[in-house]
Amino acid sequence: MTIELKNISKSYGEKEVIKDFFLSLPEKGTVCFFGKSGCGKTTLASIFGGIIEPDSGVIIGTEKKKISVVFQEDRLLPWLNCRDNINLAAGRKDAFAELKYYDAEDIAKRYPRELSGGMKRRAALARATAYGGDVCILDEPFKGLDGELAEKSVKRISEVFDKGLTILITHLPEEAAKMADKVIFFKGIPLEITGEIDFDVPPKNRTKEDIVEYSERISEIFRRGTV
Repeated sequence: MTIELKNISKSYGEKEVIKDFFLSLPEKGTVCFFGKSGCGKTTLASIFGGIIEPDSGVIIGTEKKKISVVFQEDRLLPWLNCRDNINLAAGRKDAFAELKYYDAEDIAKRYPRELSGGMKRRAALARATAYGGDVCILDEPFKGLDGELAEKSVKRISEVFDKGLTILITHLPEEAAKMADKVIFFKGIPLEITGEIDFDVPPKNRTKEDIVEYSERISEIFRRGTV
């Protein structure tokens, strides 16, 4: 089955960010939303995740799905330490153990105000994978992380959401080339699809050469000015 977004519209005042928009998404795999900042990608993902309401339109196929989100902002509750932020989201007392997958066990008792940007990002990722679900929305998820830690994060996300749908929002071709089964290119506003790429090799089987090739293909489409 596919997930359908039909006749989706969203405006902020007189600014039409999304207008009569249609999109079909698979129930499984990783789909990358790729386009320039400000074209409406995050608004679309937020509508899909139930974070904001569209002005009109319907979403079919997510009614019983559990959706996890990593926002552009870390959105940690400032009055709770990392342990309690993660436990609260996941609904269990041992969920903070997820921090180990991000080399961040030592921040469990620290509060957001005591953390660097990279550490906050690790806590936000751990919260999402501890919560789990059928769908994961990742909005610029690895900012502030070095290459090795970003790789570990990709691996953990892939493990947790292997049987569901992951939506990756990024402006980095290499990030899309490593994770995505499909890349959808956007321009806007209002938001418009300009093209799609499906990759033959599954992300878990890609070589460094595959990633370089896919990254170059994504970059070339971007350079041509179609997004």
